[in-house]
This record gives sequence, structure tokens and C-alpha cells, in this order.
Amino acid sequence: KNETLKPIIKSNSDAVKLKVDGKLKVYYFDVGQADAIVIENNGNYMLIDAGNNADGKNLVDYFKRMGIKKFDRVIATHAHEDHIGGMDDILNNFEVAHFYMPDVVTTTKTFEDVITALEDNNVELEIPKAGGVFILGSCKFEVLHVGNEDDDLNDSSIVVRGLFGDNSFLFTGDATGKVEETLLDENIDSDVLKVGHHGSKYSSTDEFLAAVTPEYAIISV
Repeated sequence: KNETLKPIIKSNSDAVKLKVDGKLKVYYFDVGQADAIVIENNGNYMLIDAGNNADGKNLVDYFKRMGIKKFDRVIATHAHEDHIGGMDDILNNFEVAHFYMPDVVTTTKTFEDVITALEDNNVELEIPKAGGVFILGSCKFEVLHVGNEDDDLNDSSIVVRGLFGDNSFLFTGDATGKVEETLLDENIDSDVLKVGHHGSKYSSTDEFLAAVTPEYAIISV
């Protein structure tokens, strides 16, 4: 494998300093009770989740109309169908440089379809670790949490915080209050919060929201 394609993952996020270049665009797609988010900076694209199975074709068509040919980073936050349902369609239609997913195996056909698509397209499944950092253009992403909860896939969610100049974005997957509590010792202050677990009662504890202090919040339902 080409070593230059290895992700920039470091344990100390303060070691990565970026000069802001261009604009950061964050798209939260209406996929109903599901998640699909695209982030773009200077022609570099990142995808967080890909909706339900039925959303795959529509997402592919829309992304192509946006002019996307390659995703530099793709995060499947966890293995529920409403987050990875359309991911096989993405893998089969776009070049993917780095694909991240928690180290949790399920027996659903949706999960198996994603694994098959990874193999068919020779894309390596990479498992990030909390404390790691990766880069998209001039945007820095801090990995705050990656679980391995077989009995609660929601709490295996990859949680990342994006930093672009003075702006910050928090992406929580379906992490519940249990995970939120572990994040209170981290710097999670963010301008925009993707609300966990579609705004359900299992996420968004008072303590967590008080620490994030978002100016805007997005609930995907």
C-alpha cells in the first residue's frame, strides 16, 4: 500500500496547527430518521454516515451532481442501518481514500454489504482511536470517542470534533448519555452540534449541553 495515503493520526492534537485556507462547507442531508453529512474544504470531501439502505442511490446521484468524485475521509459512525445503509452505494460509486468504522462486528445484511463493498473496491477498514487527529484540507478533526460496545452499538459511535479557524463542529453519531459523560473532561465546546441519537431522550444530557454550548444544533429526524 502507498504509505503516503496513510491517515494523519497523532495522539496530541495540539501538535497539529493549520493555517485556514478557503471556506468550510458542512451539509446535513435530509435522510429522515438517519444521518448523512458531507464536509468540504478546497475540493477535499469527507462523509459522515450514509443514511438508510433506501437513501443510497439518492445520495450517490446528489453527490455526483455536487461534482464529488472522491471522498478523502469517510466515517461510518457505527453499524446501525440508519447510518451505514447507503454506505455500500458510496463505496461502489466513489473513490474512498480512508474509511473509518468502530471495531464492532454485526451479522446484519447491511453490515455485510458494507464489508463486501470494501473488499470489492480494495478499501481498507481503518479503526481510529480516541485522541487521534486527522486532516481534511485545512480542517482538523479530533477523535474524541470510539467504542467497541457489542451490546449497544450506539455507544460504539465515533465522535469527532472539527476545527476550522475559530469555528468548531461536533459530530456525535448516536452516542448516548453514557458516552457524553466520558467526554466532559475533553474540550467539546463547539459552535455547531449534531445532536446525538436523533434528539432522543438517551442523549443530550444537561451537563453535556452545558459543556458544548452550541450556537446551532442539528437534529436529523
